[in-house]
Amino acid sequence: MYVGRIVETGPTHEVLERPKHPYTAALLRSMPAASAREEELATISGSSPRMIGMTGFGCRFAPRCEFAEAECLEWRTELLPVSSAAVEREVRCRRHAELDLGDLSTTAGTATRSASHPEGEGYTEVSEVGDGVPDE
Repeated sequence: MYVGRIVETGPTHEVLERPKHPYTAALLRSMPAASAREEELATISGSSPRMIGMTGFGCRFAPRCEFAEAECLEWRTELLPVSSAAVEREVRCRRHAELDLGDLSTTAGTATRSASHPEGEGYTEVSEVGDGVPDE
């Protein structure tokens, strides 16, 4: 979610390992790895916009997005299906099909839907959080 809008939906492991929205990918890349104690953290340029006076048009992340085009500022944003996904996913980015945001599976944790949680199906358990270094 970015500035009050869902930017991406799907199974947790899919979103964490193969983000389709530039904001999701930027957030995941800004997480520190345990093995990178002296490396500088990745940041997202700019700052979040004020929600007061926002219209329903344009991508709210566009002013900070490295992939934004002029049309992104005027596009009537809606969640779009991710046609390349084998599972049900949606993303609020008009350029998602042409962007390669990378595979982050070496840095993301292992996520599984937890049926044993007292509240049942809607919860996800994240375990085995990686340190950003691929296993040998």
